[in-house]
Amino acid sequence: MTKGGENMISKKMYLMTLAMFALVLAGVIGVKSVKAVETKNPESPLIQAIVNKFNLNQSEVDNTINEVRQEKQKERQAQMESNLSKAVSDGVITESQKQAILEKHQEMQANQTKNREEMEKWMTDNNLDFSKLSQYQIGLGFGGRGSGFGGRHFGGI
Repeated sequence: MTKGGENMISKKMYLMTLAMFALVLAGVIGVKSVKAVETKNPESPLIQAIVNKFNLNQSEVDNTINEVRQEKQKERQAQMESNLSKAVSDGVITESQKQAILEKHQEMQANQTKNREEMEKWMTDNNLDFSKLSQYQIGLGFGGRGSGFGGRHFGGI
């Protein structure tokens, strides 16, 4: 194989490793109920350091991370639906209640972007820097554990 071909394989391996690392990191940090924009994401410095260190294409890395997040969201949605179906079969809730929960979940997801933008504007208006506050995990609505049903979030990564 040529040196250029080896370099391309090497970059793909780093990209795959980065995607796996991002997946593990998301599990450790916890699912974000409302995401900050990428520039205010506490994981951004780590991701940027990996991109720089391995000379990766930023847009490819961003696309890979977004794909992983979307896949994890689909998995969480399927798990929630499965759990609700079990609650129906166990007689804890009715099918109608299950559907109402799913509809509310969908509504909350639709509001996430609006809520995130509102919080970002409020923080800017109040001269607050999310990147400095995020390390204190003070729960300004940008994620963390403990919201939603059973400590799990309705939202995405």
